[in-house]
Amino acid sequence: MLSASSQRKVRRWVTLAYHNRPQMDDYEHLVHCMDHLVQNIICEADDTPMYTSSKPNIATGTSQTRMCRSWEELAQWAESQTACFGYLNETQGVNAVIQRFQYCPRDSPFAGAMKQHFGHRKDWYAKRPADIESMPKYWEDFQVEGGPTEGH
Repeated sequence: MLSASSQRKVRRWVTLAYHNRPQMDDYEHLVHCMDHLVQNIICEADDTPMYTSSKPNIATGTSQTRMCRSWEELAQWAESQTACFGYLNETQGVNAVIQRFQYCPRDSPFAGAMKQHFGHRKDWYAKRPADIESMPKYWEDFQVEGGPTEGH
């Protein structure tokens, strides 16, 4: 799942740069994310030939058999193996990584220890926020009609 987080950060960086907006992540972190993505591509090497063409509107890989992994199955497995982690964006006031570990499922063997650590009541429960819900909407307010900002 780290690849998804890295991809989001790189996409956010590119989008903000394209629209001449201030960056939310420092350059060193972006380099770390790109390095992770490169390592993952190498590790997940796929020898499926992908057709490319100089002609417009050609879909890569058309008529080629390729079996993609099931994202839903991976997400279900990750949920069943949870460490009670919930992605929270730094802009939401999360100032310590430990705060991200208070989202245990109700039947988690870690729920009691987590509640004790954070001082929550025994009946306390908070659903882990979906990643997209926790991300700032940095793409809002962009003017698409005029195209890229000056200098791009």
